[in-house]
Amino acid sequence: GAIVFQQNCASCHAADLTGGIGPDLLDTEWIHGGPVEALRPTITDGVVERGMLSWGPILCAERVNQVTAYVVQQNAEANGLPFPPEVGEEDIIPEAEPEDDEELAECFECGALIPVSAPICPHCGAVFE
Repeated sequence: GAIVFQQNCASCHAADLTGGIGPDLLDTEWIHGGPVEALRPTITDGVVERGMLSWGPILCAERVNQVTAYVVQQNAEANGLPFPPEVGEEDIIPEAEPEDDEELAECFECGALIPVSAPICPHCGAVFE
């Protein structure tokens, strides 16, 4: 994830993730929701009104997952938070039912069915790279 970030994101978010043209990714203020819930869609779809490209068509899903996990990890370390994120009972969601054409895979840590596009398992916090 670090290489993908440096090659594609650092020009706007700075090599150390502290921001520049784009926002600081190490603080605790997430413009588009917390990192686990919203970071991947933000990277994939972009934020056109703020000048962020839609990276989904440019990067493959694997690279989007890698850079998402990297940013979440760096943010957690900068804020003294655990990585992978700790998951409490209230955070556990039932196994996903497949959408029309959504591909699911089994999490290697907890065995839950999750979308293959997920960078982090919402059940146990396992990171997929």
